[in-house]
Amino acid sequence: MTIRNAPSPDPTGIDDVVLVEARARWVSLSPARQMSVARCLALCRQADFTRSVRQVVTVTAGLRRRNDEEGVEYLHNEPCVVFIVRRKMTEGQLARSPSQRLPRELLAPAWIDGREQVVSVPTDVQTQSRLEGAGAQALTSVSVDCTDGWWARGVLAWAVSVGGQRYALAPMHVLTPCLSPDGMGGHVGARVGLGQPLAASTGFGGRVVPLEEGMSFDVQLAKLLRPAAFSALFGGLRLSAERPWARSEEEFDQLLGDGLSLEIFAPADNPDRTDGGVPPFPAERSIVEREWELTYQFADGSKRKIKHRVLELQVRFGKCTFSGDSGCPVLLRDADDQFTLVGMHIAGDVDRGQSYVVPIWRLLDPRSYADVGGSLPDGTLDLVTSP
Repeated sequence: MTIRNAPSPDPTGIDDVVLVEARARWVSLSPARQMSVARCLALCRQADFTRSVRQVVTVTAGLRRRNDEEGVEYLHNEPCVVFIVRRKMTEGQLARSPSQRLPRELLAPAWIDGREQVVSVPTDVQTQSRLEGAGAQALTSVSVDCTDGWWARGVLAWAVSVGGQRYALAPMHVLTPCLSPDGMGGHVGARVGLGQPLAASTGFGGRVVPLEEGMSFDVQLAKLLRPAAFSALFGGLRLSAERPWARSEEEFDQLLGDGLSLEIFAPADNPDRTDGGVPPFPAERSIVEREWELTYQFADGSKRKIKHRVLELQVRFGKCTFSGDSGCPVLLRDADDQFTLVGMHIAGDVDRGQSYVVPIWRLLDPRSYADVGGSLPDGTLDLVTSP
């Protein structure tokens, strides 16, 4: 299925029969195909809406959010185009400025079953303020101690192999808790473990810089010193031999559509987790991968925004991630308890129960590191199915 970069009008004024048929075609699509259509349409129309509607900051795709009668917000499993706005306008304001009213649905030409057909894609309006509470969460599965006195607690996400050498993946803000505002490399040699070191941080990985300096990629490699002890942290967890990792967001859409359960494997021994919750925590992908602004603390004591490509997940059943959960793996589980790696959690919003995840298709792409001025060891970067 493809969508051409063609106009997708507000359905106002469209023939009722055409609109009913377009809505029926949308409902007939699987959730995975709906999300794919919404994602393509959002990309096509982003420039139009940010230019013509003052309140629109950006346009993306995700799931609808609705408040109940008591004002409690719930996430609904309904893929849609999402307008991110500075603030929502009242009906009185919209009456005075009708050109600023956002459409409830958009028509789009989609290639379905061998021919082009019109579908009606629903929309949702979400405020920018909802996106501003996300911050790095390193403060415990492992502790990290640097020679200069800085320390952090976090999680080693998984193992990769580069040129025959095994490394652990973790966020840079865990392995380098003293991030330099100039983004000059990661801490080398920090001791990682529970008592006796099981890994040592390397200078390989991405780069984290303040927003005004460009994009960040919060990933660093740690050389394994005690592979058996590292493996024991995962309790025998293995990835599926058939599909060990999601190779793209389209494949991720399809796996979700097949009914696989999305789970955040946060550490069970986090002292902040006092509500009795036992990981892993089920979650929903609420917004597709896009650039987000996240709050990080730097070595000079400042808290600054960084820009990072991540997925937004909504943790279910009132649970959330805490400081110390950064680095935990996010996996899909099928009915036979086979696991597929989706990515690595790097930030969260405790109040809203949202998790921000670096997708695995970025973690395993060498360009993700090179594009921000980072580096990798020589050799092919491969995922290890059993850490």
